[in-house]
Amino acid sequence: MKKSPGKCLFNGGGFIGLECAGFLTGLGYDSTVIARSVLLGDASFDPDFVEMIGNYMCGQGTRILLHTEIESYKRASNGQVEVKFATFNKVFDEKAGRWVKADRNEKPEV
Repeated sequence: MKKSPGKCLFNGGGFIGLECAGFLTGLGYDSTVIARSVLLGDASFDPDFVEMIGNYMCGQGTRILLHTEIESYKRASNGQVEVKFATFNKVFDEKAGRWVKADRNEKPEV
């Protein structure tokens, strides 16, 4: 690279985003991964393995934000991009067989 990327944000917790974030963290750049649900969201990945990968990456300095998405972004006057995040609760949709966003006004059943 001819120019330092500065802080790096990867939108998505798939294997390509994790690989790039890990690579740039290893080079000393401030890297963050945001994922709507979980890392490697495909159910074909072993959950224990996914947790191990996430823990290792965090231990190396990569920030990982789960259940988060980009709410908005804009370019600041200094040229940097300001990003506003939104986090949300999740519920398991039995019919769809996957985790989905919970209605913000909905109270989870206990």
